[in-house]
Amino acid sequence: MPARLEINLKNLKSNIINIKEYIDKSSQGKHIEILAMVKADAYGAGIVEVASVLEKLNINYLGVAYLKEAKLLRENKIKSNIVVFSGLLPEDIEEAVNTKASYAITNIDIAIKLNEACKKYGKKANIHIAIDTGMGRIGVLPKNITEFAKEIKKLDNLEIEGIFSHFSSADSDRLYTYKQNEIFKECIYELDRAGIKYKFIHICNSIGIAEYSGSYNNMVRLGIGMYGYLDKTVLDRCNLNLKGIFKLSAPICDIRKIDKGEAIGYSKTYITDKETKIATIQIGYADGLNRSLSNKYALTVKGKEAKILGNICMDMTMIDVTNIDNIKVGDYVDLFDFEDDKLNQIANICKTINYEIISTIGKRVDRIYIE
Repeated sequence: MPARLEINLKNLKSNIINIKEYIDKSSQGKHIEILAMVKADAYGAGIVEVASVLEKLNINYLGVAYLKEAKLLRENKIKSNIVVFSGLLPEDIEEAVNTKASYAITNIDIAIKLNEACKKYGKKANIHIAIDTGMGRIGVLPKNITEFAKEIKKLDNLEIEGIFSHFSSADSDRLYTYKQNEIFKECIYELDRAGIKYKFIHICNSIGIAEYSGSYNNMVRLGIGMYGYLDKTVLDRCNLNLKGIFKLSAPICDIRKIDKGEAIGYSKTYITDKETKIATIQIGYADGLNRSLSNKYALTVKGKEAKILGNICMDMTMIDVTNIDNIKVGDYVDLFDFEDDKLNQIANICKTINYEIISTIGKRVDRIYIE
């Protein structure tokens, strides 16, 4: 059996319930619609499995990045509303019309093509207009938003369902976040003055939900918080109880003793300084175990630390188990557990964020769901 990623659906449910209660309290009972992000295979947890849980918890809106993800959800009988956030390409248009979803729009040419395809099939499409308030990724510039929305209004087969933007630095720069929010509010004011009608306004991501309740509007986008991996200092500050949902482990496939002075792994980046007992485990960089962890990270074996020795290989990784007894081929060792800090340690060593670590765990790693 290969490496396995255990996904704790009980923790997922608990997180959503706690976040719902937190939003309700922070908004003083005002109804705030939650749009749950299940893009990138639900951050590695399995898009269909997670979406099924969300439906049972009455989360009515799901967010994906690409049309392909929306189609996958529909093919698997997911009925919730879906918003596709990365826009549409020209070759996506006809397929988009025939996939029940809403689409982020930032380009008038794409909007016109979508409208024409809707007419062709006798349908209407819901859209969410993106505003670039300082992310520099997608979105209409604030100075152009009113004219853009007026052009959209001329397209009879498109319905503006939402207006949105995205905080770029809510976890690191409060002043910039407030600035983005003020720009967004001014855009909403101008759209209202121009008589533009829409249902939802949204800018808050998970960190926004935790720390910027004044920016909730009437919809928030719940991403990494749902999976339990907001920064611990933020959770403590907000008194928000979330639990990690992932545990990654891999089996030992070989155990051997290596003499002093022997090289371990590709490029000889580790030379043993004594007789060393090596365990090789069945996981490598093709499974998402980043090579930056080579010689820097320690796994947990029977409650003890076992450091990675040498460069991580595509399919296997060597660890030092010299001081660990009673291990055998077939035993599983933990790379990170549900609620420990190991995932964040990995992210820090790799100079990245925990989102990247979990969302790049490879497909040949078995997903096991804990109900």
